[in-house]
Amino acid sequence: MATSVTVNSNTERAISINGKTLRISPAVGTMNSTAKAEFEARLNTIDDSIASAVASGKARITDYVLYTAKALGGNLNQEIFEAKDQKEVGVCNINNRKLEASQYMINAKKLDVQVDMPDTGVQVLAATLAKAGDPVKTLDFTKIDGKLANGEFELKLDNKVLIPRSSMSVFLTEGSDSKPYAGFYKLECPVMVTPQTDLIPQVWLPVGTDTTLLAVKVLLHGARICG
Repeated sequence: MATSVTVNSNTERAISINGKTLRISPAVGTMNSTAKAEFEARLNTIDDSIASAVASGKARITDYVLYTAKALGGNLNQEIFEAKDQKEVGVCNINNRKLEASQYMINAKKLDVQVDMPDTGVQVLAATLAKAGDPVKTLDFTKIDGKLANGEFELKLDNKVLIPRSSMSVFLTEGSDSKPYAGFYKLECPVMVTPQTDLIPQVWLPVGTDTTLLAVKVLLHGARICG
């Protein structure tokens, strides 16, 4: 890929892709960065034709929420995306736990104290089934409880660990007025999700936890390319 990154005296950065110049926000890598800005700074790492389409304006970077919901069904160890999963409203919005061939997504941070809403990161929510076998798509997923917070969470891209196995207590968050704050954890390290690669969020619960009627929803808030 014919790319280069330049920095001028005003610390303004730009990336050149096949003769097209795209300016990069100076906020990249700072507390005020956005998923879009972090994505733009990494265009030289993705497919040449897709990066060129963004640089020329034929495609654009947009906000995106990737999600999946799964009933644990008594399991203490569960992959929330599975290879057999198919798109279904209220259940998941990608097939076979992979982005499509031309899609890239970045799951990054934005810490903007001026805006009272969650921005980019990982959200984990829970719900309880009325009875075993009920569909998860009709559940009202709300904040996680202490039972789930005692468990652990990991996010992998194929065999590459993007978020190492960590305590789910970080998802014990709740906003005063905004429901989306519940279960939301803002990432400090940007995560690039590449196309046609297994995306595997996984949870572990302590021995003795009753997960017969427990369902979990994982949402990745970030940005992707459209067009």
